[in-house]
Amino acid sequence: IREVYLPNLEKEPFWLPLVAITVSTRPLALTLARLSRGLARGLAYYASMSNDDRKCLISYSHRMTAMRLRRMRQVALEICRRLAGYKGGFVGIRFATHERGRGIEGEGLADAIPRDKRLVKVQIGNSYKHSEMEAEAYRDGAVESGGTDAIDVALMNSWGRRLD
Repeated sequence: IREVYLPNLEKEPFWLPLVAITVSTRPLALTLARLSRGLARGLAYYASMSNDDRKCLISYSHRMTAMRLRRMRQVALEICRRLAGYKGGFVGIRFATHERGRGIEGEGLADAIPRDKRLVKVQIGNSYKHSEMEAEAYRDGAVESGGTDAIDVALMNSWGRRLD
């Protein structure tokens, strides 16, 4: 099977990317990934649907995808707000190893976090039929939170490369 399939990988991707979110530090990325695995209070996505709703196999996967995308958008926009300083920001966040952490003994509180460190890059796969609506939802969320300069929304192709 591998001999037959490997030549096709050069022409067709193995999977189609849906969303890619890039943040400035690994701990922020791990936090985003952990918080995106469930709803706001930790409930699993499938557990939030009633048994009757889960039986409809036609729309189940679409609803699960929509819930996951909505939650990822909520978490990404909340990270943007926190990096901009809302609700006190992330206390103790470090962008370099020589830093003690933001807010520890007053370090870094006088200055805002630089744009390149608080920028959240979001790429949405153009193979997703609602990609334009999803990109617009990210932009609208950034405008509502006042962090339009801290989020970069773009579309990506089926290979995960940014489309400009």
